Amino acid sequence: MIAVIDDEATMKRYNPMGSQVILQSENHAYEPILMDSEDVKINGKVIGVLKGK
Repeated sequence: MIAVIDDEATMKRYNPMGSQVILQSENHAYEPILMDSEDVKINGKVIGVLKGK
């Protein structure tokens, strides 16, 4: 999913855990973000990623 946090868009995996959500980056250098599920709004999901050479 694309998450907008502090006016900055970032791509994360969405993992619901009860009343909270873990937003996890594919890059393990970044820590997971824990949020209340009521504070997360999903506008769509990523279905593919195009990479250049």
